[in-house]
Formats: sequence, C-alpha cells, structure tokens
Amino acid sequence: MITCRILHKALNTIKSLDLDEKTTYTVLFMRRTGYGRIAITKYTGLQERSVRRIIETIENSPFTNHIIQVVDSLDVVEFKTSSKHYHPVLYSGLEQSILDTIRKNIVLFRDYIVISTGDPWKLEVIGVVYVNTRDFPGLPENLRRVYLNEIDFVENKNGVLIYWRKYKRYIDDAVVLTAITNLCNALHIDENTGN
Repeated sequence: MITCRILHKALNTIKSLDLDEKTTYTVLFMRRTGYGRIAITKYTGLQERSVRRIIETIENSPFTNHIIQVVDSLDVVEFKTSSKHYHPVLYSGLEQSILDTIRKNIVLFRDYIVISTGDPWKLEVIGVVYVNTRDFPGLPENLRRVYLNEIDFVENKNGVLIYWRKYKRYIDDAVVLTAITNLCNALHIDENTGN
C-alpha cells in the first residue's frame, strides 16, 4: 500500500542519488513490464546513457527497495470506452488517507499533473473511487453520470480515476506518482505517521 511516508522517503532517496523523480518512475514502470534500455529510450525520447544510469543506480544501490516497492504497489487499470475524447485509467494501491487528501484537494492535484506534463489540456476529469462510491469532486451530478456510464468496472477497487484526453502510458503513470508526492509535501502530511 502506497503512503505519503513511503513516497516522501522514495523522493528523498531519488534526490540523494541525483536522479529525476518522474523520469525514474517512468523507467521503472517500463522495466517492470519487461522493456529494455533501447525500447525505453525509443518510447520516452531519453538518451540511452540516462536510462542506463537510472537502471544501474537503482539496481546497484542497497537503499532503493522502497522506490521499486512504490512502482510495484501502484496498480494501473486502463478501461475501454466508446469515447474518442478521453481514456479512463484507475490508479489503485493507494492508502485511504491519500484518496481522501486527493478528494479534498482535487484542484491542487490536477494542477500538479498539469504542471508536470506541461499540458493544460492533458486531463478531462479526475475522480476518486471507493468500494461503493465513485466521486468526481466539483463536478455537477448530471456530468458525473456521463463519465461513470462510459466505463464498466470489473473489480471494486479504491483509487484515483483519471480520464486522460492524451494518455501516454508509463510517462503519465509516473506523473500521477509525482503529483501525489507533491500533494503530500505541499500539505505537510506527517511523514512519520504515513498519513
């Protein structure tokens, strides 16, 4: 389960290794699904030397298991939809307190995603999914139904549901982790308690 505490610890470790958070997470997401250095380079546009440095640094450091744990803990579920305008993705494996924080600070969370991607048109809408409820904070009820009717939930999972207008797997997944870390830090959520 991903907590603010483990995200804060991962960020500190990534910085201490002189790596970039979003790039590191992107490379690790791709490695997790079997991509090699050359494929990662082609997909991301990063230099092969940079990709190799990230992989070797993470694999050779005895203090990076929690970074890999963060990537392994985030479950990314893509949904098929008839819409050509957006691509729904559910990010689960997040502690309930993170979901509550995102729900209460949805605009700030969205801002962090937009800043990280550099694209204000990247997102359609963000929701928070609990076992029995699907909430789109700030969205009128008639619009909520439109988005919820577009997808068929196979499993009841808690998570953040993002409708991307332009979704680039792995890179945008790393953006979500970075945005959650920024939200935890901005709100000074106590790293010692994990909340």
